[in-house]
Amino acid sequence: MVRKATAVNLNSQNSKALPFAGWSQPATALGIESHDHVTIFGITYGTGERQLGRCLTVGTCTGTKSLCSNPLPRTIIQYVHLCLLSKIWYLAQILPPTKEHVQQLTTVCTWFIWQDAIFCVPVSTLQLSKEQGGWALMNIVGKCKTFLYARLWSLCTKNSSITTTIMRKWNLTGPIANPPNVHSLPTGISYIRHYALDMPYVAPSGPQETMQKFKNRLYGLLLTMATTCNCTGELWIARKYPGMAWQRVWTNVHTIGLSDPIKSTCYAAIHEIIPTNERLVAIHLTTTTSCVRCGATDKQLHRLIACEEGPVIWTWTKTRIAAILRLYPKHID
Repeated sequence: MVRKATAVNLNSQNSKALPFAGWSQPATALGIESHDHVTIFGITYGTGERQLGRCLTVGTCTGTKSLCSNPLPRTIIQYVHLCLLSKIWYLAQILPPTKEHVQQLTTVCTWFIWQDAIFCVPVSTLQLSKEQGGWALMNIVGKCKTFLYARLWSLCTKNSSITTTIMRKWNLTGPIANPPNVHSLPTGISYIRHYALDMPYVAPSGPQETMQKFKNRLYGLLLTMATTCNCTGELWIARKYPGMAWQRVWTNVHTIGLSDPIKSTCYAAIHEIIPTNERLVAIHLTTTTSCVRCGATDKQLHRLIACEEGPVIWTWTKTRIAAILRLYPKHID
């Protein structure tokens, strides 16, 4: 099968077999002796899907933590996507990370975003689109599945690939029946089972569709399936102020040309996560609600428009809003 799929002769003298996903017998395959671990480019891989996945991702988690001390780029979320998680996107094309490592990576990313903030927005909210009140933070599980599924699908389209031969044996090439017969798949290779369960809902790629568009469509579908199964309902701030046109609010935050620091401040103010004394008293982190600068009650509105540079900023903001709406600034409240 190897020679048929790869069209090359296998050099059994210089090869090693690594039992994977529970396979242990026979002790030799194709005349190649099996080993319980192999070292490739300085990285030692053990037997079993979980051990191999751990070898691939444990170094990535450590490297991701070390990158958190680097200077901030133009936007924090872009840095998370393009730098902190760049290695995991590459490794995900081989094996998906384990649940344990996904939790570690998510913790590192959220710490980097909020750092020493007392109040923060939940990860599920950050992963929403910007039009829904989130910040379009990538769903690590969905993104890793996207890279892996897209690579498997691409390999299955090549007749000379060994992956094609194996996947054809399991009837996983081309359109997959729904519901799929996952009971015939090896229990030790869980990611193949997940592929068989998820891909029946993905329409085949057309001749005019590029790989990037296919990945975007696949990620959108996986994200929709994940959010449907773990629906968190309406945002807390939307429940608190039900009469607000929230979609317009979120759109304005990201489309009116604000700088990134101001945009982040607006986002925190809208979600009411600014650590005012009024909120800190409620969780017993301070003993007074008075502002340390002027003595007034330290509420969010006071912090934004009434104290220190707040009046100057608010006066300028009212002038700009009045110019846009063609009104007098005194009518802007």
